[in-house]
Amino acid sequence: MTWPLFGILLFVTLVVQTTLVPRVSGPFLPVDLFLALGLLCGLSMPLHDARLAAWITGFMQGCESIGAIGIHALSIGLAGLLITKFRETINAQVWWGRALAGFLAALPAQLLLLTYRRVWQSAAIGSAGRIVAMAAAGALIAALLAALAAGLPGLRRRRRRFSAA
Repeated sequence: MTWPLFGILLFVTLVVQTTLVPRVSGPFLPVDLFLALGLLCGLSMPLHDARLAAWITGFMQGCESIGAIGIHALSIGLAGLLITKFRETINAQVWWGRALAGFLAALPAQLLLLTYRRVWQSAAIGSAGRIVAMAAAGALIAALLAALAAGLPGLRRRRRRFSAA
């Protein structure tokens, strides 16, 4: 993925997350398109670009939300860091490999975000079991969206080829 394409996807994510997702999402279907975009960047961009793009995605989510800016940048940046660590050990040619790596990267990010909301913002999220269930559901949805989008032709990560000459 190139930086201009990332900018377009970030703008589209902002518009869709703030207009359409609140209408179709509910407490049992947490859809976080910013997290999915951060995971997609981690799967389809070079290492340092992917980490920076994930942090920028979280920063943009923090700017559009009410509350502290840094927690979203930290959580999606963490997911971007983890997915770039996992992507070298997974089979990125199959969608379920990308989805598994995305889920393992998104789960700690979602847990961090929901714990922050529960403890520091005093949000009525519920018990620890409910926090884990909500984090797992949000991580699964974001990982599936990112894994399926990473398989699209224009978003595949290009590997550098070195010649012996």
